[in-house]
Amino acid sequence: MERTRGGPGEGARGRGGGELSCPACTQPVESPFCAQCGAVVQVGPYRILRVLSHGGMGRTYLAQGPEGRMVLRERCFSAEPTPADLRGLQLELQRLQALVHPCIPRYLEVLLSGSGADTRAYRVQEYIEGTPLEAEFALERLTEAEAQGLALQVLGLLRYLQERSPPLVHGDLKPSNLIRRADGALFLLDFGMGSSPLLRPGSAASPYRPPEQASGGGDATTDLFALGVLLKQGLRGPGPGASSPPPALSPGFTRFLERLSAPERRARFPSAYEAMRALEPSAAPPRRRTPLLKAALLGTGVCLTALGGGLVLKELSGFRPGADVSALADPGPMTEAPRPDVRPGSPAPAPARTKPTVPTRSMGFADADGRLPGSARGSLREGEFLDPHHTPKRCEWAQHGTATSSLHVPGQEPQAVLDHDPDTAWRSTTQPTWLRVDLPKELELEGLVLTWAVTGPGRTSAEGILEASLDGKAWEPMFALTNTSAENGVPHLLPFARRPLKAVRFKVLLSGSDVLSVRSLELYGSGCALLGEDPRP
Repeated sequence: MERTRGGPGEGARGRGGGELSCPACTQPVESPFCAQCGAVVQVGPYRILRVLSHGGMGRTYLAQGPEGRMVLRERCFSAEPTPADLRGLQLELQRLQALVHPCIPRYLEVLLSGSGADTRAYRVQEYIEGTPLEAEFALERLTEAEAQGLALQVLGLLRYLQERSPPLVHGDLKPSNLIRRADGALFLLDFGMGSSPLLRPGSAASPYRPPEQASGGGDATTDLFALGVLLKQGLRGPGPGASSPPPALSPGFTRFLERLSAPERRARFPSAYEAMRALEPSAAPPRRRTPLLKAALLGTGVCLTALGGGLVLKELSGFRPGADVSALADPGPMTEAPRPDVRPGSPAPAPARTKPTVPTRSMGFADADGRLPGSARGSLREGEFLDPHHTPKRCEWAQHGTATSSLHVPGQEPQAVLDHDPDTAWRSTTQPTWLRVDLPKELELEGLVLTWAVTGPGRTSAEGILEASLDGKAWEPMFALTNTSAENGVPHLLPFARRPLKAVRFKVLLSGSDVLSVRSLELYGSGCALLGEDPRP
C-alpha cells in the first residue's frame, strides 16, 4: 500500500490559493477535513464538489479528479484498521475491477487518509450521470410492460454477477442503487465497501432485504427478492396509494412477482437465468461459461464494455510497515460508443465521453458501425491464427517504439518484447497486469503478433485483451484473446482492417502465483505487411 506525499492543509485550497468551503455545511475550511461536521474537502488528487449521500459507514461524495468527475465512497473505522481490514479492501477492489460489464461503473482505486481510529478509506469509482429509479418511481407508476422491461434489464445484470466464478451477490439492490442514464442504459451501483463477500447483514430494516439477510446469510435468491419488492413498488406508483397492492396485472406476471419476492428462499427462482426464462424465454440464451473478457450485456445493448483502471491502494501520508504495496499506474480513461437517439420527452443526454477512434471487434458486442464481431467489413481479414514457425520481420514497427508496463519481475524488462530475441521476455506477477507499446508517430497498421504465456498451479488457459489508441489516453478494445497451456509461447497472428494507431496495450487478469510472460509484440503495416510481400525494404 502506497502513501502519497502531503499532510494536512495540502489540497484544501482552491485554484489560485483561494479558501474552500465545506461541501456539507458550507463553512470555510483550512484543512482537508471540515472542523465543523467532519466532511472531507480534498482526497489526494480529488477535489470534493458535493455530498451525494450520508450513510452509516460514511459519506458518498462527487469529486473532480484527473479523469473528470468521480464518486468517492467513504468508509470510517471505529478503531484502527487491522491488516485484515486493509486486505479486505484490497481484495474487494480486485473483485470489483474484475467486473467487465457495460452497465457496471469502473472502479479505479482505494485511498486511505488519517491514522489510527481516524483512518478513512475512499473508494474511487466512475460517476454515472442519470436518474435513480427511486426518483422515477416518485413521479409515475410503471405499466406492466415497463415493469417487465425493467425486470429483464436488472436480471441481465444479476445473471452476469451470478455466473462469475465465484458468483457474486450484490446484497443491497434497491431503487437508489439503479441509475438510468439519458440514453436508457441502466447501471448497477453501490457494491459493498470493505466486506467480503459482497453481502452485508442488514443493520437497519429494509423492505428490499429478505429475512435471511438479517443474519448475514444470502445467495443468488437474495437479489431476486429485492428485485421483486422493487418491481412491486414501481407498479404501485407514488402518492398515498404507494402501500396498496399493485394494480391488476396479468396472472403470469403476478405469479412471477410473487415467486421473486417469496419470503421463503426455497420458493424463489434459484437464479436470475431461471427468472429470465420464466419471464421471457427468448431473452435468456442457453447457459454457457462466459469468458471473463467477452461478457455480453443481457437485456440491453446500449453501453460499450469498459475495463477498470489498475489496482491501486494508496495512502495520503506516511507509510505503514508491512502493508501491501501496489504502485501500478492507471492505464487511462476508457471511451464510450455514440449514443442512440433519445425518445421524445425524455431528459437531454449527458455529455458523452470521447468518441471511439478505433472500431470495436471480437469483444462480444456490436462494433461502432453496429455490426457484430465476425461480420464482413471492408478489407478486414477475419480471425486470429497460430504460427509456431513465425519469425519477426526486420521491418516491423514495434521495435522503434517504447515499451512500458505494470510492475515486472526484476531483470525481465518490458523493452524485451521489442528486441526480436527469442531468449528474452517481459514477465510480471502483479494484479492486474498490463504491457504498453507507444510508437514514435501515428502509423497505418493492419496486423499484430503477440507471443505470450500464463503459467501457474492448475492454470490451463488465460484470457487477455488488446486495446489501441491514437493519443495514448482514449483506448478502444481490438481483440479478446484466449491462450491455452498448449499454446504458451506460440505466436498469435492477428490481422485487422488497416487503421491509424499510435499505441497498443495488452492486459491480463492474473490470480494467485500466476506469471505472465510476453516474448514478443510486433506491429505491421505502412510498408511492412504481416502477410504477403513487403513493399518496404
